[in-house]
Amino acid sequence: MQIRPALLLLALAAAVQAENAAPSPQTTAPAEQQATSAAPLQALRASLHAIPDEPSASLERAEQYQEQGKHLLAAKTLLTLAEQDNAEAAIRLGGMLQSGEHIVQDLAAAKALYLQAAQQGAAGAEALWGELDDPDTFDDHERIEAQAAAGDATAQRELGEQYRKGSNIAQDMTKARDLLQQAAKQGEREAAFTLGVLAFNDNQLDSARDYFQQAAAWHALGRTEERREDYPAAIAAYEKGIAAGDDASRTARAAHYLADGMAAQARSETDKAEENYRQARTLLEQAHGFRRDLLLAQTYREGLGVEKNTDEAIRLLQELADYARAPYAQSVLYGYGADPALREAMWQLSGLETQRGDAQAALQWMARAAGHGQPQAQYYLAQRYHINGEQPDAVASLYWREKAAENGYAPAAETLYLLYRDGREGYPQDAEKAKYYKALSTTASRYHLPADWFGILRGKPQHVGGGVL
Repeated sequence: MQIRPALLLLALAAAVQAENAAPSPQTTAPAEQQATSAAPLQALRASLHAIPDEPSASLERAEQYQEQGKHLLAAKTLLTLAEQDNAEAAIRLGGMLQSGEHIVQDLAAAKALYLQAAQQGAAGAEALWGELDDPDTFDDHERIEAQAAAGDATAQRELGEQYRKGSNIAQDMTKARDLLQQAAKQGEREAAFTLGVLAFNDNQLDSARDYFQQAAAWHALGRTEERREDYPAAIAAYEKGIAAGDDASRTARAAHYLADGMAAQARSETDKAEENYRQARTLLEQAHGFRRDLLLAQTYREGLGVEKNTDEAIRLLQELADYARAPYAQSVLYGYGADPALREAMWQLSGLETQRGDAQAALQWMARAAGHGQPQAQYYLAQRYHINGEQPDAVASLYWREKAAENGYAPAAETLYLLYRDGREGYPQDAEKAKYYKALSTTASRYHLPADWFGILRGKPQHVGGGVL
């Protein structure tokens, strides 16, 4: 569902005039619309609860966030301004929510924001609200459905996406796949890409590989080949991505070079190690994005081809960790899964601050990493609560131990097994729980860095909605 750019620009211009002019008569929206418009905005506020509030909210600040790619921070800033009766902010945020670009589409909230701006005298906002309120003029589902039935590949893909997301229609994955497959057979690359991700998430790796090849999605193809443990094929895919100018492929290939360099260094093959580090550095200098910064921080932390620089590693990681709350908020609300690379930055910061001797900062980063699902952080946070000087907190310690065990960290599962088996340290003797954690410990991971660091950067593709592949 697309927003009309011209109409949006007119509404924004009207909003600016409304801000600088005397109050004008409010629009006469139906009473039931006014009564129910608050609920979507309350839900939107709740959905952005994990995003930090902007103490100096302004339209300029929101624009800066958008230019930096921090779209959820921009949305939170615009929402704060809209709640302060800023009509322009309401229209801008409504446009983001209506288009569904860089943020989950929410037509109800967009409509409520347009109505709010219209009631403040921005006439263009009333037109935007009216279009959303009138299914005959804006809801194009029937048109797309007719075009898809006539064999239009783009319409088949759009309709398939509507069924997949449940946008203005009941979600139906069977219909979604069927329509996406029809589009892909006609060469629709975006449809092939979506099918590839769906197949990957179902562990149908051969199908995922075929779809990603059709879509020329080289980075996703490389990750699929790594899941299949065909590393030469993965590297070949990343090389194709690099040739096509893909940043994600540059970063993934750099991770391989760094891992190979570390292996060569461990074998005392100094020249080979330095060549791998040089290749990695060249790719990282050409790349952008938080995964690139995460790898770059690791090079400074470990001294991989560069002089060790803990302060620079911390600076890079702090920027990443501060931004981690934005995608994490979407992961909580929409089930995308918090990005492991971002929560790993927090865990690494905890270790680096410990090395610098700042125990308070180390604990803060450990707690944030634990809250974002990092299993090692959860385990060590449990240990701190268990010791905690003269005031141990048994409830908090148990909570974080169980979280770490459920997230697949073997030491946590093994500890819980022993505690429940023997009834030690205030834990009741419980044969059933001991049996459960014993079984869990056999399938859990020991998850040690730095080897896992590179695995994170070369890990599985995220769900389509998550925006990262």
